[in-house]
Amino acid sequence: IYVNQLRSTGMLVTQDEIAALKAQYGFDQPMYVQYLRWIGNFMTGNMGYSFVYNRSVNDLVMSRMPATIGISLASVVLIWLISFPMGFYSATHKYSFGDYAFTSFSFFGVSVPQFLLAIVIMYLYFLSTRQYAGGLFSDAFVSQPWSWAKFVDMLGHLWIPLLVIAFLALPAFRANLLDEMSKPYVKTARAKGVSHIRLLIKYPVRIALIPFISTIGWMLPDLISGQTVLAMVLSLPTVGPMLVTALQKPVEY
Repeated sequence: IYVNQLRSTGMLVTQDEIAALKAQYGFDQPMYVQYLRWIGNFMTGNMGYSFVYNRSVNDLVMSRMPATIGISLASVVLIWLISFPMGFYSATHKYSFGDYAFTSFSFFGVSVPQFLLAIVIMYLYFLSTRQYAGGLFSDAFVSQPWSWAKFVDMLGHLWIPLLVIAFLALPAFRANLLDEMSKPYVKTARAKGVSHIRLLIKYPVRIALIPFISTIGWMLPDLISGQTVLAMVLSLPTVGPMLVTALQKPVEY
């Protein structure tokens, strides 16, 4: 790829120069040696050099990590803030109107593909405001240094990806708490006269929180990778779209 790039600019690349490049990057070694060399460099913090961007891979990844980590952490916090009270209410008001409303809302969120939900929200937002909702900043703030105005502008764009990602785990706590509420130990505690609120907080909620917290484990890969498809739809500067570009570029050559 690199040699073809040089030749496309009209530069003459000799066989000796090609052999020197192969030796420099270890392509003259067997595949297992190349792999061990790559994994060794990776483990020491050297992820190599990108010929596509003409930059260190470390610099490329680190330039996307603040947005990736920020969106990921904010998504986890929002998931907790929304799903916990919804699950608590649904479990304590089973088969009520609010329970049905929250259940329908949460299952709608996990049933509709994230990218489709994001497109619909962006479309509705555009119809109401005539403004593009993608990206993390407006055009006027993309290249500007950080300021309070830029932070406020980011918040105006950040709510869509956070809202879409938060739909992932909405039903989790409700299902766990409902399951615990039907256990024999809960019925026994009620028979002994334990008050409803004390019973709920002391036993079912504590146990239901265990799998609720563990769900973060299977969410982390998507969150750390920047929700690749969603990030591409919303034009978010996270690691995911860069990964897709890295996979596509060699094929283009």
